[in-house]
Amino acid sequence: MSSSILVAYASSHGSTREIAERIATRLAAQFPPPSTVVDCQPVDAVRPLAQQQQQYAAVVVGSAIHAGRWLGPGRRFMARNGAYLSGTGTTPGVRPPPPPPPLWAFSVGMPRDETKRRDEEAAMAKSLRAHLVGEATLRGHALFRGRFERADAPWFVVPFLWLVARDDKKTFQDLRDWDQIDAWADQVGGEMRATGVGKGIAANGGGGDGGGGGVGGA
Repeated sequence: MSSSILVAYASSHGSTREIAERIATRLAAQFPPPSTVVDCQPVDAVRPLAQQQQQYAAVVVGSAIHAGRWLGPGRRFMARNGAYLSGTGTTPGVRPPPPPPPLWAFSVGMPRDETKRRDEEAAMAKSLRAHLVGEATLRGHALFRGRFERADAPWFVVPFLWLVARDDKKTFQDLRDWDQIDAWADQVGGEMRATGVGKGIAANGGGGDGGGGGVGGA
């Protein structure tokens, strides 16, 4: 029986989805099937983790940042699954609850410089931990620069962004650093392995049944 790693994402225009798929692909290279399956899918497609018959061995969840916070689907995922991911939730018919899967998270935004990126990274991690119990529950969090194109902007803010873009050429760009994303995914894979992920059936039950998707889900 194989174990599964969940990579779930909330994306508005595809940039975060593509980052999640890249992370899933890097993890799949470190945990090849059939012993481990990497399941990449949007957060809305994932059933509540506590209700799944077979639990994920590890979870990575990410979201785009809009107006200084995660997208609604990403926030709902954390609110719905926070207790379970903290080890304080319950699984029907199981007492006591199984150990929670190790959790990592990433955010995708457009900070103007590295100082702003680090500040936003810390703020997002603090916001995520508000859904969790215990400082160690969230093993790691990273904020990546994303892609923002003129077509992605709501029509009513285009005039303002046009004025900004005249002075800041980075307003409309693809700023994703794939080397940075790959390095983080590889680091997370190493940390997963150190917790026992990929060594036979996971301590908390093995593969998830969140609806499928595999690497490169919708």
